[in-house]
Parts: sequence; C-alpha cells; structure tokens
Amino acid sequence: MRGGAITKAWGNTYILASDLHDMSITASGIHYLEENGKMKAVRQTLVDTADAIAALAAMINLN
Repeated sequence: MRGGAITKAWGNTYILASDLHDMSITASGIHYLEENGKMKAVRQTLVDTADAIAALAAMINLN
C-alpha cells in the first residue's frame, strides 16, 4: 500500500488514518491478494455483495 496510513486505535485494533483517494496498491500487494486464500474469500464475498446490492437497486429502480 502506498499513500495510506494505519494507526493503532485501541488494544489490538488498527484503523485507516488517511484518505482513500491518496492510496494505491503495489504489485506485491496485488500478488498477496491473488494468492492468499482468505483474501480470495473476502474478495468473492465483496463481489457477491456488490452484485446483490446492484440487483436490489435495479428491482426498485435506483440504478
């Protein structure tokens, strides 16, 4: 990750402490996301959720 900052909020919880528009992903970050099994599952969940939201929006004419 470039352009982002993560800070410890409390306990073992970390939060994003910068604007998203300043961030970019490195080649090694892309490789990690593609090869890590848990990250693949997270990606698929996000894709499925986005598809479901788009379908619901279309059903109630929000598109």
